Amino acid sequence: MNLEKIRKFVEENPKLVSFQPSTRYPNLYVVKYKRKVFYDNLWTPELLELRGLVVDKDWNVVVHPFTKIFNRGENGTDIHRDESVIAVRKINGFMACVTRYKSNNVISTTGSLDSDFVKLAEKYLSHLTIWTGFSYIFEICDPSDPHIVPERPGAYLIGMRDLVSGNMMPEDFLDNEVNKLVNQWHNKPIPLRPDWFRIPFGNLVDISKRAVHEGYVVYGQTSGTVLKIKSPHYLFNKFLARKSVEKLDVMLDNPSNVKKTVDEEFYPVIDFLVENKEKFKAMNEQERLQYIREFMELR
Repeated sequence: MNLEKIRKFVEENPKLVSFQPSTRYPNLYVVKYKRKVFYDNLWTPELLELRGLVVDKDWNVVVHPFTKIFNRGENGTDIHRDESVIAVRKINGFMACVTRYKSNNVISTTGSLDSDFVKLAEKYLSHLTIWTGFSYIFEICDPSDPHIVPERPGAYLIGMRDLVSGNMMPEDFLDNEVNKLVNQWHNKPIPLRPDWFRIPFGNLVDISKRAVHEGYVVYGQTSGTVLKIKSPHYLFNKFLARKSVEKLDVMLDNPSNVKKTVDEEFYPVIDFLVENKEKFKAMNEQERLQYIREFMELR
């Protein structure tokens, strides 16, 4: 990452980048692309690095989260089916970083150093004894913040980034680091790790079609390409749970059209919801997800 180039880009593009001072940490700033970038697909190499980057007043990097990655097929992102990849199970929570800075743990999310989500992450991260010079990147799952896929509550270590080189630590290194952290966390929530494995990408694509979790983050071992692959299970449940009442009416009044866009395994769910349309429409997001889960478990 060329920090001077990014600094210049931020200064010259205030409509694309938010440079937000912290109220809890004087002289620290969160740098993040604005929603316009995401919705209008305005990505540049600089913006890909601005997913919650934290710098001080002199533009020294304090927190360095993941570089933005795309879903498979998005902006032409793909990996050859025969390439060996590392696949990491994607945890359905929210991302938080903890970094040692001036003898204190600084905790941030992708957009803030001050939000309620930062305070929630502190429950899992504030007491950690961590290496200076690294951002530890976690996915936080807490019962107070339900998502599409139910997860075991906790802090899942999903990355470590060297603040000087910008390099990411490999998965086996993360496994070892969690083992060290577990020994520190007496009478505290224990840190967790997502499952990961090596596999040809084509085989992973087939496996993901049957997955009942969010999907995978995928690291190409030859090309160096990194991408996300979401499971149909996750996408289908998200699609149904977040539909407005008006759009659900249109969708469930025309089930044959919906079936053209989903896998056959979801046809019984569509038929079930057509039969129980009014009840389903009256539910909130989490009630809808539970309703679908209970139906699937009975089949």
